[in-house]
Amino acid sequence: MKVLDGEYKGEEGSIINVYNNTVAVEFNNIHTKDGSKFRTVIKHGNYKSLS
Repeated sequence: MKVLDGEYKGEEGSIINVYNNTVAVEFNNIHTKDGSKFRTVIKHGNYKSLS
């Protein structure tokens, strides 16, 4: 998926889980201090599927 709007606009990642109004996302190119991939939630309509 690719983020279309908001703080992470333009970033790509994988959808981990789908909720009523959002999706949980693990980003490909954003990492936390310990080196793991950064995760957050994105509202429906603010991303598009790449597959």
